[in-house]
This record gives sequence, structure tokens and C-alpha cells, in this order.
Amino acid sequence: MAPISTTRWQHHALLAVGSVLVFGLTAVFLGAESTADQLSFATAYLCLFYLAAALLIGPVQSGRGGQVLLNNYLRRDVGIWAALTGLVHFIVATDLSMSQTYMADYVAIDAGNFPAQLRMQFFTWGTIAGLLIAVLLILLLVLSNDRVLRRLGSKWWKRLQRSAYFAFALTVAHGLAFQALESRSAFLIIVLALTTAVVIALQLRGAAAYRRRNNQP
Repeated sequence: MAPISTTRWQHHALLAVGSVLVFGLTAVFLGAESTADQLSFATAYLCLFYLAAALLIGPVQSGRGGQVLLNNYLRRDVGIWAALTGLVHFIVATDLSMSQTYMADYVAIDAGNFPAQLRMQFFTWGTIAGLLIAVLLILLLVLSNDRVLRRLGSKWWKRLQRSAYFAFALTVAHGLAFQALESRSAFLIIVLALTTAVVIALQLRGAAAYRRRNNQP
């Protein structure tokens, strides 16, 4: 296996520092909530933002007229951190949510904007989405090295890499379900919606730029 370049070490160092800063801000924002709650919240949004960033690197390069590389190390490194933070969230959040306390406080109650029956649907489908996201993140983590790229070949490697789109879509659905369940603030819903809108808009822009460059209708 080839050694990691200095540039890639810089990527990982910056992403690590950014992750620690987000966790620190989360601890301040959530205040009295437990460290596990703070970690679950921080890693949820870090995974969302890192997935979004990984999906935006190609369209931004394409929109600027640059060549979109199959093996883009910045995109790969951001994707690695999306997978790592997402898997940490999966482990911590599963431990928190699969408890009688969580069920009593957020799922079984018949209060707030949603009745208990609908809350159970949010919990069930949000949990299934979380499990699928974890499986996809593990797949993407396995794909994020040159050895697997060489073994699979660029065609199949790229096809499997596109599962990142499904991981992002499921992350948005999972986030909406649990934010509704936990009655999170409207600001967080707006952040989730804006992140999704930016990804969709720039993906469409990047696809249009690619078609123009290759004279496709």
C-alpha cells in the first residue's frame, strides 16, 4: 500500500480539528445534556455535512470547467470522515435510542405535534434508515483505498461509489424523522433543508456542465 501523502495528512488533520470544534460547539449548545447526547448530535451533523461536501467536490470542479477525477483524494478523505463520524453516531445513537427512557420521553408519549402512533412510525422507519446508512458507510469506507480500486476496476468501483447518493438521501430522511420525533428547533430543520437543497442544485449544475462539455443534449 502506498504511503499517505503530506497533502492527505493535512486533509485528515483539518477534518479532525473541524470535528473536535463542532463537538465543542455542540457541548456548549446542548448544555446540560450528557456527553453521549452531545456526541450523538455532533456526529450526526458532521456526517451530514461531510457527505454533502464529498458530493459537492465533483460538481464544483465540473462547474468551473475542470476535469473531474475518478480518484479524487480530497473527496475520498472527506468521505472517510463522513463514514467515521456516521458510524460513531450509529453506535452512540443506537445505544441511546434503544432504551426505555428514550421510548418513554420521545416515542410512546401522545403529546406535541404528533400522536404516539405516528411517533412510532418515525422511530421505526428512522431506525431502519439508520441501519441502511451504516451499511452503506461501511461499504464506502472499504472502497476508499487504491487497492480496492485496482481490484474492482474503475467501472465497478465508480458504480459502488455512487451509493454515497443513497447514503445522503437516507441521512436526510433519518434526520427529518428523528428531529420531528425529538421536537428539535426549526433552525435545525432549516439547516438540513438548506444542505439538501445546495447538494441537489450543485449536482444538477455539475451534470449540466458535464453534458455541455461533452456535447450531450
